[in-house]
Amino acid sequence: MMKSDMITELSIPEGITEIADERFMNCTQLQKVILPEGVAHLGYRAFKHCRNLRQIHLPESLIIIENSVFAGCHQLAYLNIPAHLEKIGTFAFYGCAPFMIFQLSGGLLQVAMNDVYENQSDTDLLKKFLCIQDPALFYRIQTPAYKSAIAFYLVIAGNAEEAICKYAKRNITKRTKLFISLQMPDAIRQLLQTGFITKQNIDKLIQYAIDQQAHECYLVLLDYKNQNIGYQDIMKKFRL
Repeated sequence: MMKSDMITELSIPEGITEIADERFMNCTQLQKVILPEGVAHLGYRAFKHCRNLRQIHLPESLIIIENSVFAGCHQLAYLNIPAHLEKIGTFAFYGCAPFMIFQLSGGLLQVAMNDVYENQSDTDLLKKFLCIQDPALFYRIQTPAYKSAIAFYLVIAGNAEEAICKYAKRNITKRTKLFISLQMPDAIRQLLQTGFITKQNIDKLIQYAIDQQAHECYLVLLDYKNQNIGYQDIMKKFRL
């Protein structure tokens, strides 16, 4: 274990194929990690309690993420998932940011992690989806946050069958409001690609963005309405 409260950035040298168990655990000031191609294995609790870790790029060579690798990394909100990853261990993301963005081969999977260990079986299915992106897993997951994240990922990736599209369409307002409350305009831009935000719900979403003081989200929705649905006098329509 490296016990250092001073290290803020770490670059692993070429030729390393694994990060040992607990190797960088409790490096509380660590913010950025660079892993080279060739690293295939992240050991047990390798980065646990690196509470300021914000940036780590996982190499395409990575195959296994062991248990609790990123547990307690409170600032970690974005993580790319290599195409050939086979295993994500238990508690791998426990205590990470409450809302995480995973970069997968087909796009971004954006998921609220608040209930990450209230339903362990669903969490295991979510981790399996991160590895293989099998649409059949959608039907086995019950946790709404996971189910919604997978549905919209599949729709935007163009890999959703009719039942999944219908589920996403029913939940588009709730999903958009979530992103408004989190002040995530780029995520809303992705949702707009589905075509599920229409004249039936756009006005309520614009007003919700105003009420939440989510200015950038409001502008994204308003621009979409102007370009695709039709402009109305916004000063008359909404409470600014």
